[in-house]
Amino acid sequence: MVANISQHLKLTFEQAPTNRHTVPARVSVAELFDQLKADHSEDLIGSAEAEILVSLTEGMIRGARSRYASPWAAVLGPVVKPGVASKLLGISTTALDKRRLTGAVLGVRTENGRWVYPLAQFRSGERGGVEVLAGLRDVLAELLVSGDGLAAARWLATPNRRLNASTPWEALADKSSLEQIVAAANAQAAVWSGR
Repeated sequence: MVANISQHLKLTFEQAPTNRHTVPARVSVAELFDQLKADHSEDLIGSAEAEILVSLTEGMIRGARSRYASPWAAVLGPVVKPGVASKLLGISTTALDKRRLTGAVLGVRTENGRWVYPLAQFRSGERGGVEVLAGLRDVLAELLVSGDGLAAARWLATPNRRLNASTPWEALADKSSLEQIVAAANAQAAVWSGR
């Protein structure tokens, strides 16, 4: 559900008329949210999901408006704050912090010191709910030794020749060979560390 909604939001903003610096001020969260509800009403089961949709919509608008003010926002794609990420996973924000510190989820520290979580790492779980992409922990174990969360996010979002020109996010989502993805991450970590 989250991946579908995120893709819909991304398409909405890619199709929105923009000038070089901002998304038009007339973009309305309420209008986008109403459209999302109409398009995905069968996916919504309660107010928690509606709250997540509102947060995602507002985040997409902020991200689109500040795309040029923050050059790496385009690399991260849609992100969520810790409160939303913890709700998606059904855990507390303290548990989310622990997962970030142990490399089980990817958090990126913003310029103002706050943590955000790239939405690309979350998928609908096989037993319902939302879960982190299988294998992400193994990939982050390689990347976070020599780089930070932002460097890891950039690498994960960049097409990789070792992965047949797929991004590592795409390869993880497609459940490609984890060994191949980890090997590519290890090679990148070696470059970062000068090994």
